[in-house]
Amino acid sequence: MKEREEESKRQKQQKLSEEAEAKRLAAESAKREEARIRKEIEEKELEEARMLLAEAERKKGKKGKKTAVDSVSY
Repeated sequence: MKEREEESKRQKQQKLSEEAEAKRLAAESAKREEARIRKEIEEKELEEARMLLAEAERKKGKKGKKTAVDSVSY
């Protein structure tokens, strides 16, 4: 009888550990996904800023000059 109780207790503890690990992995995955999306947004915003600056320079006739944004790389 005591062996059954110990086995049951061990199984419950293992289940709790597995559930905690699953939650940790899900949180880690969500964090990576958020970081990926944030990076994509930042890259898109940077490209849009470059395009706007290039367009503004074309309108002003300042061809050939390098902007501060063009100097930034990731």
